[in-house]
Amino acid sequence: MLSVEQIKKLIEGPALTDEKAEEIRDSLRYFAEIIFEKWLAEWNQKKIPALFDVRRKNGINEALDDYWSDRLEVKARCFFDAIKALKNCLYSN
Repeated sequence: MLSVEQIKKLIEGPALTDEKAEEIRDSLRYFAEIIFEKWLAEWNQKKIPALFDVRRKNGINEALDDYWSDRLEVKARCFFDAIKALKNCLYSN
């Protein structure tokens, strides 16, 4: 396995062969795997329960129950205004 300094010398050197380029690629892939495994171990130690936290506000449980029981009603004008705003955001870029 190549060290970082050796990789720098090979890349900057005049005679970079395909064999050396493959060796550099394999070394970088190995380094990336080590970094990812270390990050994953640290992330797992934190024992994060979720990627985001939803705060419960007053009335949210009733709204969720209405949604899942298909009793939730949305005013037509609000619905179409929301769709229009969403389309404007999507197509403006």
